[in-house]
Amino acid sequence: MDSYLKFILVALASILVGMPLWIAIIAPDEFSLTLFTEVGFWVVAAVGMAMLLFGFWLGERTNLA
Repeated sequence: MDSYLKFILVALASILVGMPLWIAIIAPDEFSLTLFTEVGFWVVAAVGMAMLLFGFWLGERTNLA
């Protein structure tokens, strides 16, 4: 499996599980299943995914190690 595909799957799973988990821990009164239907959640998830992908792409292109 391609390293980009592996990274995308792991990062997406981490974002989709991690964000609601932290919301449930930090602000339990704000957590609900309707969180997944709100546009703001998906915008933040997409921005976070884009930042992770850019960092991964940048790390793959540089040979610092």
